[in-house]
Amino acid sequence: MVILAGDANRDCAVDLAALLSERDPLPGSETADIEQRLYCLHRFRTRGRRDVQAMGGQPGVCGAITRISKQLKRLLGRRQSRSVPSLSVGAILALAYPDRIGKRRRDTGCSYRLRSGAGGALLRHDPLAATSWLVVASQNMRSRDGRIFLAAALTEEELVKLFRHRFDQTEEVFWDREKQSVVSRECVRLGTLVVSEQTISCADSPAVMQALLAGIREQGLNTLPWSRRVRQLQARLCCLREWQPQDNWPDFSDVALLADLEQWLAPFLTGIVSLKGCRKLDLEAILRSRLNYGQQQSLKQNAPTHIQVPSNSRIKLEYQPGKPPVLAVRLQEMFGLAETPTVCRGQIKVVLHLLSPARRPVQITQDLRGFWDLSYFEVRKELQGRYPKHHWPMEPWKAAATARVKPRKKK
Repeated sequence: MVILAGDANRDCAVDLAALLSERDPLPGSETADIEQRLYCLHRFRTRGRRDVQAMGGQPGVCGAITRISKQLKRLLGRRQSRSVPSLSVGAILALAYPDRIGKRRRDTGCSYRLRSGAGGALLRHDPLAATSWLVVASQNMRSRDGRIFLAAALTEEELVKLFRHRFDQTEEVFWDREKQSVVSRECVRLGTLVVSEQTISCADSPAVMQALLAGIREQGLNTLPWSRRVRQLQARLCCLREWQPQDNWPDFSDVALLADLEQWLAPFLTGIVSLKGCRKLDLEAILRSRLNYGQQQSLKQNAPTHIQVPSNSRIKLEYQPGKPPVLAVRLQEMFGLAETPTVCRGQIKVVLHLLSPARRPVQITQDLRGFWDLSYFEVRKELQGRYPKHHWPMEPWKAAATARVKPRKKK
């Protein structure tokens, strides 16, 4: 420390070396600022023990530091320097302990990241926490962000002057969680510390693409613009993969899609750098682009979006992977049909949610014939009491289906 500080700063460097070899002369101080300790030492030398005691210092420790300082100066064999010091206390410490230079973290007012990669923290109300840069002289090394006991402020100008030759300039591309966007910046670093940074425009590049995909993975697939229609398309495709394993359907599950973003999503992300930009994506078209012509036709035929029921209404099917599709339809619209509707070339029976005129479920079944034969008459009795104006035939498998209160009379 003394040699690195130079002749003009020798006396201060010697006092710092002596001070750091002894106990803290101001153990009850509200600040870790080492300059307060040097001031306490100065008061001891110029005004005596009582003055030090009045400011909460320990005269005995000050005396020990002074003796060590004198011994060091005798060893150096030089007289007291008359030059004006050219370096601050923080600068002298930085030359001695370059790995202990610290920069205040953005998300907290008293925590610092050190050049070495370690961390440290001042007490919450320490006035020294107002400085962006400091040099740690003493801290608790037993914890990850150990308490800083002694430190000195360092200006950015001093940092640049002393360590410019050790700066690294890099271009970084990364995912910013707060902005939910890819950020590209030019950084000047000292070890792990960012000295300065400048945001630059994100040009299309593999690095930008990888950062965006990493952000989507971190946020999850739900950040993409899914609609109910697109989720149903996904469910239909997952069902066909289960029902027709021999046809080599792609895996459209969330797990597979998230793992394979580079293959199915990346080609459509050109020019996009944020989740906001992803909202413009046409997910339905993107998912369909994974299918060949034969699969497109099979999707339409074997996992249709709607089924036409006896009333001539086209009723939407609801798909869910691992389960048969659900057809929620009013009971009266199924009159005249004896067998349960199917999909996938007759392999999969749909689950019928038979509804009252108020669209409340009265029966859930995959066996329409069994329902007509066994359960219908109990259901009919209840519905006839609730909806007397509606048509509730005794032979439902022969009756005319209707979406109205009663079937139209034949002319």
